[in-house]
Amino acid sequence: MKISAITVLYNEEFLLPFFLNHYRWVDEILVLLDSDTNDRTLAICQADPKVIVQEFTFPDMMDAIIKQQHIHKLFHSIDADWAVVVDCDEFIFPFPYENQRSVFNRLTGNLATAHMWPVYRNKIDSDLNPNPRLPPMWQRRHGDPDMTKGFNYAYIKPCIAKPETKIEWGLGCHDYYEKEGIIASDYMFHGAHWKMADPELAIIRRIANGRDRQSKSNLSAGYQIQDHSITEEEILDVCNSHLDDPRLF
Repeated sequence: MKISAITVLYNEEFLLPFFLNHYRWVDEILVLLDSDTNDRTLAICQADPKVIVQEFTFPDMMDAIIKQQHIHKLFHSIDADWAVVVDCDEFIFPFPYENQRSVFNRLTGNLATAHMWPVYRNKIDSDLNPNPRLPPMWQRRHGDPDMTKGFNYAYIKPCIAKPETKIEWGLGCHDYYEKEGIIASDYMFHGAHWKMADPELAIIRRIANGRDRQSKSNLSAGYQIQDHSITEEEILDVCNSHLDDPRLF
């Protein structure tokens, strides 16, 4: 069985080592690299034999529609049994924990979902460590355990699919367009969403890579609106409010 991971990157030198470490179990990692990237992201990709890079260009900074079009084009073209389509801050895993490939071997249907837990730095947590011997998912596993409302309730992504389905997702792969032949599995993965997993990381992703990279199209349509006017002070306030969260997994 061949399993691929697909992600879109822009200036991810801080987070990328954790992403590559977590997805060591896939056969290949297909990276759509924003050509405006100017940090060490490309060098990190080139140093990993599992990574295949395909560059593309946004005509006016980050455009959610163009990003989704590139994801679909790549997903529909690959030769793989399954593909996991995730952002660089999304780490899916089986829960209770078991070998990922074992789960794929028994998946029914041709589409599976992942319920992502937003995780935060707890006051007992150490600094993030990119050492490949330290699994990322155990470094940040605290957060709000209430999955019945708000962001926790909504963050379910049908982002694991067989390319043969030719599935087309909505923006961000949070939903998909129904079509004949798509059969959802009864198994749901879990996941850790690292967008706010550490203050330094959150500031990079939500301001430098988010707020300051919005295209005119995104701004006018309200895509990624949660980052349009975010400030460093607001990010730090949220991070500080989660210092005593319980352990989720």
